Amino acid sequence: MRESLGSISRETDAQYDDLIHVCAPFEEGSCIAAPDFQQALNAVDSARKYMNQPYEFRLTDIDTSIQVDFSAYFRVQDYKKMWPYYGFYDPKDWSDAKPAIYFTDKAGNITGDIMTLKRISDAADSLNTPPAQVIAQIRAVIYLQDPTFQGFLPGATEDAIWNILLKKAQLGGKRIAGSVTETGLPKIAASTLRPDFALTLIGN
Repeated sequence: MRESLGSISRETDAQYDDLIHVCAPFEEGSCIAAPDFQQALNAVDSARKYMNQPYEFRLTDIDTSIQVDFSAYFRVQDYKKMWPYYGFYDPKDWSDAKPAIYFTDKAGNITGDIMTLKRISDAADSLNTPPAQVIAQIRAVIYLQDPTFQGFLPGATEDAIWNILLKKAQLGGKRIAGSVTETGLPKIAASTLRPDFALTLIGN
């Protein structure tokens, strides 16, 4: 893409009949203004920089830095490993007591299911459970298969991931004088189940 864009400005022949070309002085209409063209080049250069090496992303709200390798999402070999350890109940047993998906630890021991997380979330809302306690309850259910999310967070550990979540939860609690009703704790429980969970760490 960078080479394609760059070649536009290097053309020496007349460009008036080209589908895409940089505007000549005083030209208007179906052409790219020189400032817009340069901005596009800068955007591609920035994208290349972040794709070629891990980028240190600063989470200023919790005074923490994490390494992010955006190119890893193009090298994912197994999207299932971006989920926590999980399994499926036998379809004939699906019910409120066995709601399709359950979670396990690395050894395969069942640690809870979707309803477990719902109960934790409901209690956080109704009982104003302290953020640290909520995170501890969720962590007892959710075990990450790959804390680096297939290399997206190079060098990340499970402890580090949960520490970030704890800091974010505690920060939310402080913002509204200790109430956890609107801290996003229920969202934390849900976000751990998403394949793009790693992105939510830097997007909140």
